[in-house]
Amino acid sequence: MNSFRDRFAGEKCVIFGNGPSLTLELIEQINKSNLFTFSVNGFCLLFHQTDFRPSCVCMENYSAIQTYGPLYSSAVIKFFKFGWEKNVPNPKDYKNIFNIPFLCSHDLGYHKSLFIKDGNFSINPFKENYCGDTVILDFAIPLAFYMGFRKIILCGVDTDYSI
Repeated sequence: MNSFRDRFAGEKCVIFGNGPSLTLELIEQINKSNLFTFSVNGFCLLFHQTDFRPSCVCMENYSAIQTYGPLYSSAVIKFFKFGWEKNVPNPKDYKNIFNIPFLCSHDLGYHKSLFIKDGNFSINPFKENYCGDTVILDFAIPLAFYMGFRKIILCGVDTDYSI
């Protein structure tokens, strides 16, 4: 979607994961900053503990979309894996959604598709995305970059490929 390209050129954003390093204190601190924020999947499970709501949410797993998607208000921009509407009941109940292509296939634990760890990075996530085994790497970071953010703060992103 060209309407997102460089919309926030040079600005700062925050990407929230769901890792154990994420705290309510950190969320409240970010809330006061009025920065654009990305969240993923079940971040909405914290909504009963805070007034904070993310600017957008990224989901690539159809089960997550079905479970968590309805918990995000129509004001939250939703970036969902292409084909989501065929895999959830009542797709017309979902609002403010943009489809993201994503193909990631594995065979006995090995990637059959292009993998982020091998140096692949999407410069246009509305055309193609590479597997990174987490929606943060697959969608959120490429989207933030595409939208023009050049200062990207990660909170609760406890990913480690050192093994």
